[in-house]
Amino acid sequence: MKLLLSRQGPQREIGIWARIVEEILDVNLIDEETIPLFNAWFHDFLELPIIKEWATPYDKLLEHNIHLHKRY
Repeated sequence: MKLLLSRQGPQREIGIWARIVEEILDVNLIDEETIPLFNAWFHDFLELPIIKEWATPYDKLLEHNIHLHKRY
């Protein structure tokens, strides 16, 4: 199965990035109460084996983005 995913570039981390922004800024971009079906789909998407395999680990992206947030 060939998906539109790349091993390079930020597009492979866009889903994880949304959760990282939520954590760093203490905001809710994908709200479970107002858009429950999208929230469930988004959660399931991030749990796909291919996404977990290709994406940079959450903790590494979180650390990197916290550093960037403090810097700017």
